[in-house]
Amino acid sequence: MIAPAILRQYEVARKRGWDRMYWAVDLHGTLILPNYRDDELPTTYYAHGQETMGLLSARSDVVLIMYTCSWPKEIKQYLDVFRADGIEFDYVNKNPEVDSEGYGFYNDKPYFNVLLDDKAGFDPEQHWKEIGSILPDLPLLTV
Repeated sequence: MIAPAILRQYEVARKRGWDRMYWAVDLHGTLILPNYRDDELPTTYYAHGQETMGLLSARSDVVLIMYTCSWPKEIKQYLDVFRADGIEFDYVNKNPEVDSEGYGFYNDKPYFNVLLDDKAGFDPEQHWKEIGSILPDLPLLTV
């Protein structure tokens, strides 16, 4: 279950008076099915992935960070594909909105509140639907 972790992060954000959450989203094995080929860009979404990412993109309190090891030419293609599918990433592999301060050094690792990555335990077969089910009832963060 991923919903409790996300809800916990939103509660922290509310208590601290934040107006946004930073979501880092991996692509292959997380949002899209990998094809393990370098001659064809995989663009098949996991079930509920496209719809849930569309919900996240529509939220004014979500900043989406594409967190990927894709090649630069592929990133450009992915941004175009996702945009056409209603998914808008704000940044790729960086978060210039959060500066390095006393709390942390973010020059080499982007700051995020939520990480969706198969290598971090994200299960696309279950978690996209679960996230999509909590988003409509999750109040927007406001200052």
